[in-house]
Amino acid sequence: VSGLGDWVATLAFIALAFGITKNQTAVAVVLILRLVPPIFAAPVGGLLADRLDRRLVMVTCDLLRAGLIVLVPFLGIVGLYVIAFVHECISLVFLPARDASVPLLVDAEEQLPLANGLMLASSFGAIPLAAATFGALRLAASHIPAWVPFGTAMRAHPTSTAFLFDAVTFLFSALMIVR
Repeated sequence: VSGLGDWVATLAFIALAFGITKNQTAVAVVLILRLVPPIFAAPVGGLLADRLDRRLVMVTCDLLRAGLIVLVPFLGIVGLYVIAFVHECISLVFLPARDASVPLLVDAEEQLPLANGLMLASSFGAIPLAAATFGALRLAASHIPAWVPFGTAMRAHPTSTAFLFDAVTFLFSALMIVR
């Protein structure tokens, strides 16, 4: 679920960067800012996943990402850049904790390759569904009535529904981890 939200947010970051600036360079900057953090954040994430309670790391990361992502549509391009970078850094702390937890979730060691394969397939298999979801959320945002709470703001910021969707997936993920 969270992987679907991540891909929806990636599309929303791209659309919003272009929407704010009408410049393809802004889109490239967002993508670069999301690709640079693995250089330093992934090793830190791995270290934290080994030293701290993994559930606590994952829940904390999900809550932080949910809080950050809802702010994105209401910021300018610099705020978008900052949150894209910080969001990706937090994700790279979450992922090693999640991946290190997979062996604890399968009954037998021979099931681990299948579990890892399913994790990878769900992460990248969500891309087409995320594209459709993003399109539907943008379309829905343009038809939200003014009487709906924050309806006017969501119509003015059509990517906001996509970012809100991603925030909800983080909250759902955190809830599932706590259970």
